[in-house]
Amino acid sequence: MTLDRRSLVSTLAAGGIGLAASGARAAAETKSLLTVPAQAPYHVGPLVNRDRATEVLERLGLEGLILAHPINRYYLTGFDGGTFTASIGGHNSVYAIISKNRALPVAMVMASFPYYFQMADVQDERNVAIYQYTDPPPAAEKDLSNNSAIVGTGVAPLKAGDIGVLRDRKQEPLDRLEVDRDRHTREQAKRRPVATSAMQALGKAMKDLGLDRGRVGTDVLQNAEEWAQIAALAPRAQLADANDATGLIRLVKSPAEIELMRYAARANAEAAFLACKAVRAGATHRDLRSTFYAECAQRGSKGVWMIVDRVHTDVVRGEFRNGQSFMIDAVSTFNGYHGDYGRTVFVGEPSKTMARHTKGIELAWAAVREKLRPGLKFTQLQAIGQEALTKGGFDTAVRITPHSVGILHTDAHNIANLTLEKGMIISVDFPVLEAGIGGSAHLEDLTLITADGHELLNDTSSPQILV
Repeated sequence: MTLDRRSLVSTLAAGGIGLAASGARAAAETKSLLTVPAQAPYHVGPLVNRDRATEVLERLGLEGLILAHPINRYYLTGFDGGTFTASIGGHNSVYAIISKNRALPVAMVMASFPYYFQMADVQDERNVAIYQYTDPPPAAEKDLSNNSAIVGTGVAPLKAGDIGVLRDRKQEPLDRLEVDRDRHTREQAKRRPVATSAMQALGKAMKDLGLDRGRVGTDVLQNAEEWAQIAALAPRAQLADANDATGLIRLVKSPAEIELMRYAARANAEAAFLACKAVRAGATHRDLRSTFYAECAQRGSKGVWMIVDRVHTDVVRGEFRNGQSFMIDAVSTFNGYHGDYGRTVFVGEPSKTMARHTKGIELAWAAVREKLRPGLKFTQLQAIGQEALTKGGFDTAVRITPHSVGILHTDAHNIANLTLEKGMIISVDFPVLEAGIGGSAHLEDLTLITADGHELLNDTSSPQILV
């Protein structure tokens, strides 16, 4: 079998994962932890390109942005604890704020205890200005939670305006983590007193960053109550939809983002390639996806999806056979940034028909790659690829689709016909959209646009994968 069952088990076990054993054998086995490669980059602080943000905000006539979506907050601050914050108190609000004034810091409004429990480990005043607040849950919620272990300025349960830290039982000395979290939280509170509500803290941050007047973008458009609350904080400000601004800013990556994307692209392509190389006749789509996700984990990444032979779901079991040709589209993330990789896999020698179609998309991508540079529009890339197919004598139907990739799989889906700029990272998809050709085919890589050309971010030496 492919990824035949025996080789699949040994492949996963070699990566430190293994399949569950049973009974006494499981109890006797000792599994080693996965080791994330030493070169994997980890970044503390804002990820946003501040120069790009200032240019876009000025172009759109915005003083700054107030962002509540977890992805947008992570992008501005580097803090990825939105899911955790929501899970320990859904009534708590978190906002990230950026001004067009490059000299002012990025700011974050969040409840004091979530700051203490997670963000204090990695953030300080040099990275993000913190505006804490304490807004205890309503009485009905207090009855359902053990809030007495979270204390403020004394040993009493948390009150509005208190810092939120865990009580010290004094049964053992505090460890380093406990000492540092407590100290950072109290230091931040000395810089800016803890507010009694999220809106009070947000109002202070808006004033400090000059967002209490002029046009201000926000992503809370779908929440009328929240929109009204923010508008009431600054009567002289005019709120506007931030969607275009965030999309345009994200297009041009900061040095930190480029470092993350280099690793994400390489790790994703390696994981997909190695998973595909393990395929043999008899294995299933599920086997391939599971192996891809395991290979991603070995590199510190998280598998997001793998389209296999045009199928998106594990509900369709699928079974590979000798002589089959099938496409993959593999996506994973590293620290929130996406790798995106597409290939055609040949299980044994391909038919002449499939070999010709894959040769066509290989030729088209080579033609586009030769011309990649700042100043070209997406429609021009499509035209270059289509011209190469036509001149090469290929009548294959290919949907040539460029898109920006980064913190989102498609960074600016709302902006049509982009013009390439230095610092953009793009994919150009080459899926073959034909039936009755003996299989399916695809080709896709990630590319950084440089000042005078481009840099390929993943290995492109194997445009097809033969197993």
